[in-house]
Amino acid sequence: MDKAILDAQIRACTLCPLHLTRTIGVPAYVGEHYNGLAIMGEAPGRDEDLSGKPFMGRAGALLDEYLSALGLSRDQFMLLNRLRCRPPNNDIRSSEAIAALTACDKWTQEELNENKPRVIILMGRTAAKPIFGTTSVSNGRGTYTSVDETTFVYTYHPAAALRSPELGKFIMQDIQLAVDLWKLLK
Repeated sequence: MDKAILDAQIRACTLCPLHLTRTIGVPAYVGEHYNGLAIMGEAPGRDEDLSGKPFMGRAGALLDEYLSALGLSRDQFMLLNRLRCRPPNNDIRSSEAIAALTACDKWTQEELNENKPRVIILMGRTAAKPIFGTTSVSNGRGTYTSVDETTFVYTYHPAAALRSPELGKFIMQDIQLAVDLWKLLK
């Protein structure tokens, strides 16, 4: 499917009740230099809800700092969230957000099929749950697994590092792990 059409469908999605409280649905961002690396977060926050772009708020700025420190930029990645609409009060554990996952997973699958990332960094438990189950981030971070032709790396979400800055070193280690795995798979 054409990216512009898919983006428009996601922005206008009404498949779950979250569309009633959001400003705009948030499709994936595919960087100009994308070559098979993706970062999946949990859900749009206020800035993403207003802009319609993933990782635009404080957590996104921190992610950009981590990428820059590793000699990378967001233009080398596909960025997306598992949820496409901002949950009320940013509560990804709310009943509305949990119910929305099925609808949002439809969009995620379409975008992943279209862009075919080789390595996906799953940031946060909500992003990682379909692959890593109920494993906590602290127990699962830094691990990876492959499903079909895609490798998944589990790490903390940058929002967690806003609250606990010491987590940043783990996020950067896990991003580097993903890049190293991607280089092996090229």
